Amino acid sequence: MDTNKLHLVNFVEPVSLNYSMFIPTLLNQGTTAQQEKWLPSSKGLQIIGTYAQTEMGHG
Repeated sequence: MDTNKLHLVNFVEPVSLNYSMFIPTLLNQGTTAQQEKWLPSSKGLQIIGTYAQTEMGHG
């Protein structure tokens, strides 16, 4: 496999999660302090965030 394509595949999913789940969660559920700390660096891709959720009693 072409290593350039492999790099692109590995890059797309984390960036997609950052914009589709991490940033919206910060905007909708984050405190003002959390938004001020994490939004600029996540929007500028200095960090890449994700989102996880667990439910009581489910594994």
